[in-house]
Amino acid sequence: MIAFYFLAVTLIIAYLSYTIIKFREIPISISNTYYMWKEVKKEWMFTFTMWITAISIAIYWISIAELYRCQFLCFFSIAGMCFVGGAAMFKETLTKATHYISAGIWGVSAVLFFAVNSMFLPLCLGMLGGLLGLFANRMQNSTFWVEIMVVLAMMFGIALM
Repeated sequence: MIAFYFLAVTLIIAYLSYTIIKFREIPISISNTYYMWKEVKKEWMFTFTMWITAISIAIYWISIAELYRCQFLCFFSIAGMCFVGGAAMFKETLTKATHYISAGIWGVSAVLFFAVNSMFLPLCLGMLGGLLGLFANRMQNSTFWVEIMVVLAMMFGIALM
């Protein structure tokens, strides 16, 4: 089961790293990478990454969260991540609301799960990682770094469970 967790972590890190290296810039947001890849006709990579990461995390996170309060928050967070991947075109009228609401559910549910269960170390580690990136990037692309805070908090939190 833990192999699924490592698959998820490896995939999201590889996707973001490859995107940053290929386009030689920090994206405005994780979701904006969809439009970066769309320019080279590989926009499917965003949806693929979000779905495989979410499904892989679900397999491990929900099974180990049985011992914790508010297990449903894990499901909400994962579902939010899947919907972010499915409604990738956040600049379009049809999918904009779905994308933003799903992103909010993804982030808030993950943070709430760890907060409700008094797991503040992953939240602090996620915040530290995001803030380091933000300051290293001279306070630019703040949305991307806030999203990185949530992703890091999830990854650290699940690893520490």
